[in-house]
Amino acid sequence: MEQHPSTTTVQHVEKKESQEFIHADMPIGEVVDKYPFLAPVFMKYGLHCVGCHVSPYETLEQGSLGHGMPQEEFEAMLKEANNVVLQESKQSVSQQVTGAPHGNIIITSAAFAKAKELFSKAGVAEAEGLRIKVVPGGCSGFSYKFGFDKKREADAVFAGQDFNVFVDQQSLSMLNGAQVDYIDGLQGAGFKISNPNAASTCGCGSSFS
Repeated sequence: MEQHPSTTTVQHVEKKESQEFIHADMPIGEVVDKYPFLAPVFMKYGLHCVGCHVSPYETLEQGSLGHGMPQEEFEAMLKEANNVVLQESKQSVSQQVTGAPHGNIIITSAAFAKAKELFSKAGVAEAEGLRIKVVPGGCSGFSYKFGFDKKREADAVFAGQDFNVFVDQQSLSMLNGAQVDYIDGLQGAGFKISNPNAASTCGCGSSFS
């Protein structure tokens, strides 16, 4: 028998659609740590202290209105931020249900080889591979963090040369299409990420926005 959604069901859906994830009294650092993909939204509206030392203590309202952002613009920023989180949540659920493929990251053979070499030397007992993560901070808004870790639920796993690289879903959304390489030259050695999603990068190459 075909069932039609009742009025109660429709109201429930509408309430969920208007759900607020971000509130004015939430600390900036807490919000960006939980939803790092929101930093570009805040910076677009002129809220640039997403990675500064006061962000763990200053609320969104204090950081925005206290630096001259008009009330209407602040409310528009909150609305857009909540819409972005809602869409990200829908996408995450869709990937779990449909088994949609993970985003694409190119990891060169040089990067895999160096990561495996460093992993062997580190001797980290409980680690299973290299984790690449995008974190708030750095002179341009975001920075890349490398470390040895276990695989976690919902991680994207990139395998090569008998070694695994893990990327969480939020970082993956900011690294989709990026290339991870290892460079050893006259100006120094290290992992290099060429990220097409970065609007700008700092001089050191480890921070972007």
